[in-house]
Amino acid sequence: SGTAINYTGIPSGVRRIMIGFNGVSSNGTSNLLVQIGDTDGLDTSGYVSQAWSTANSAVQSTAGFLYTKSNGTANVDDGIMILQCINTTGLTWIQSSIASSATTEMSTGTGHRILGKELDRVTITYVNGSDVFDAGSVNISYS
Repeated sequence: SGTAINYTGIPSGVRRIMIGFNGVSSNGTSNLLVQIGDTDGLDTSGYVSQAWSTANSAVQSTAGFLYTKSNGTANVDDGIMILQCINTTGLTWIQSSIASSATTEMSTGTGHRILGKELDRVTITYVNGSDVFDAGSVNISYS
């Protein structure tokens, strides 16, 4: 429930984060969005992110990593997003995701973001910031 799922306290040195989505849905039709941050808080701008689905054309976001591209209806999504640090400083992160929904729609996404400090938090929310999670589960693992 709620409008966001927050993971904080991610340890120093993490270079890969996998986020699993199982039957995730909301009370609205906004696209899922993942934001990352450091000890200064979440970064809510400066992303280069795009998602595309079999039901619609591509959309872009600078507010976070897009996980799904909604077809304008409420979806139940299953899939995975991988966040990978690609440099030794721990600041440059790339994202890749794939999702499927109960409406037989498939989505894929990609993007990147450079942080000012080492990553220590991840938040999963919706683009409009007001949709509420109403089903499913989310889990992260990191290494």
